[in-house]
Amino acid sequence: MGHPGQLVPRGARLVFALALLLAWTCAARAQAAPAAAPDSPALARSLFSALQNLQGALAQVAPEQWRAKDSDRVQFRTDRASIERNVVEALPGLALKLEGAPEDLGAAFRLYRDGEAVYAVALRAADLAGRYGDQAQAEAIAAALQQTDASLNALADFIQVTGSAQAAELARFRTAHPDAPPASPPPKTLVINDANGPAPSRHSSRARTKKAKPAPKQPQGGSSTVPAPPTTPPPGV
Repeated sequence: MGHPGQLVPRGARLVFALALLLAWTCAARAQAAPAAAPDSPALARSLFSALQNLQGALAQVAPEQWRAKDSDRVQFRTDRASIERNVVEALPGLALKLEGAPEDLGAAFRLYRDGEAVYAVALRAADLAGRYGDQAQAEAIAAALQQTDASLNALADFIQVTGSAQAAELARFRTAHPDAPPASPPPKTLVINDANGPAPSRHSSRARTKKAKPAPKQPQGGSSTVPAPPTTPPPGV
C-alpha cells in the first residue's frame, strides 16, 4: 500500500478484495467439510470401551439393598452376569477380529449383533436400577448406555456405508468385465422331460411300476398238475 494520504490504485484494491474472498471461502469450506469417517478398528475400540463402562456402572449396584421383590433382584443379578460374560469372554475376540480385518463386514456385523444384544439386556437392568437403586448409580448407568448407543449407531453406519460402497464397486467391475466368471459355479439344472404334461395319477403310476407275473409253464403231456418236488427220505430208511 502507499503512504498515508495517498489513494490505493483500483487494481490493487481489487486484488486485495479477491484475496480476502478466497481466504474466507477456504475457511468456510474447511469448517463445513465433514470429518473423516472413522475406520472399523476405532469403532470396535469405542464400542468395547463403552460396554466396559456399562459393565463397571452396573457392578456398583447393590440389589440386596433394594426394597424390591426377590424376583427383581434375581433378574438384575442374572442380567448383570450375562453382560459381564459377554464383555469379558465374547466381545474382546470379536473386536480383535474386526481390527485384524477392517473391511470384513461379517466381522463388523457379528460385533454389532453381540453389542446390540448386550445393550438390550442392559436396558432391562438399568430400568430395575432406576426404580430401586441409588440415583447417582442410575445416572452413571444411563450415561454408559448413551455412550454404548452412540457407538452402536456409528458401527451400524459403517456397515451400511461400506456395504453400499462394496456393492457399487462390484457392479462397476461386472460392467467393465462382463465376461468374467462368477465367484461361484452356478447351481446344476435338473431337466425334467415333458415337464408341461399332466402329472400321473397315483393309480396309474402304481400300475406302471407293478410288473405282471408270468404264468407258469404247462408241463408236456397235457397234465395241468405241477409235480411236487421229491422229498428226502428220513434217515435210517
